[in-house]
Amino acid sequence: MSKNKYFPNKWNLVKSLPDEIFAELAMPFDEFMEWRADSWLLPDEIEVLIRATHMPTHKVREYVYKRPEYARKKVRELIATEEHEVTVCHHDAVIHIPLNLI
Repeated sequence: MSKNKYFPNKWNLVKSLPDEIFAELAMPFDEFMEWRADSWLLPDEIEVLIRATHMPTHKVREYVYKRPEYARKKVRELIATEEHEVTVCHHDAVIHIPLNLI
């Protein structure tokens, strides 16, 4: 017996909805990307967010730092292993460091 409460799947309800509802919700891809991918907001107490993907296992870990010097140290650590793709997000930009550039 599972410890977690079961939440019923309601895909039949979504499938039975008329197409017009989804047409009203649709937006062009460029607008969607600008809205969701290009606009991020970190809380003031967080300076840097690091997302590291361990490529052999594809497991993702996130690290949050209040001080940039510790974030720099962690990025250097992850890059030195040559097994991680790293994405660094701070208040001004999002930077992706793919494995083949390391």
